[in-house]
Amino acid sequence: MAQYTTNPLAEKKWVNVAAGLSNMDNISWNVGATASFRGDVIIMSARLAYSQELIEAANDSVFSPKNRLLELGMMWGEGYGGKNWYVSAVGGMGLNVRFFGDDEEDSDAVRRLAAVTIGVPLQIEFGIFMTDNIALTFNGTANWNFREPYAGGQMGVTYRVKKK
Repeated sequence: MAQYTTNPLAEKKWVNVAAGLSNMDNISWNVGATASFRGDVIIMSARLAYSQELIEAANDSVFSPKNRLLELGMMWGEGYGGKNWYVSAVGGMGLNVRFFGDDEEDSDAVRRLAAVTIGVPLQIEFGIFMTDNIALTFNGTANWNFREPYAGGQMGVTYRVKKK
């Protein structure tokens, strides 16, 4: 009979800060922070992220203001780790605020608009610990939503909170 073994991430808390590129709007840069906790059963994560258009598409008629996305999400998932590494995959639900410009009809003016929508944030983190509590990470990020779904990659740093 097999014995139950505790997941190495059980009762661990960590904060990940990362930056990278995505296809949020043609080619966009993004930054994000994720706070995660794995209890005995599941990982809970909260993500705050910001993306902004970096390179416009060839058919884009509005070059200023740049298209931007602010997102806040709650995610749940699972992960596993060893002494010097960890991997986690989470997904959930979130709120997105998209800021963008639109041409005014019969005018050279540009309207600045904001739109709010729900989304499904997703994140995969792979970290390699350089010290007991600092890891270099590679993240895959995505957000499926009705306005501008995207996928991207990031590099970052994780700080794992130590138990007292």
